[in-house]
Formats: sequence, C-alpha cells, structure tokens
Amino acid sequence: MGGDLGATRTVYLGLGSLGPSYVGFVAGRVSYAAAFAGLLGCLLVSAAIVVGLARTR
Repeated sequence: MGGDLGATRTVYLGLGSLGPSYVGFVAGRVSYAAAFAGLLGCLLVSAAIVVGLARTR
C-alpha cells in the first residue's frame, strides 16, 4: 500500500509541475500574456472534460 501511495504522489507532483514549466517556456519564447492565455485555455478544456464526465455518470 505504501508503494502505491508513493507512486501516485510522484505522478501527481510530476503532472503538477507541467503548468509552471509551460508558462516559463512560453513566456520566455513569446510573452507572459500568451503563456497565461494558453494555460487558461488548458484549464477550461480540463474543466469541460470533468463536467462532461460528471454528467454522464
């Protein structure tokens, strides 16, 4: 059981670091406005997927 929790935590932390990495990369290449607009778009798509899954169950 402890190994499962550690693996889940590792995946969660790894996925959680993608947002700041994306913003830093895009802000360095384009601008902060573009970076946060892209992040907002990703969050809206994720929210739509969650709502869609919640309504089908």
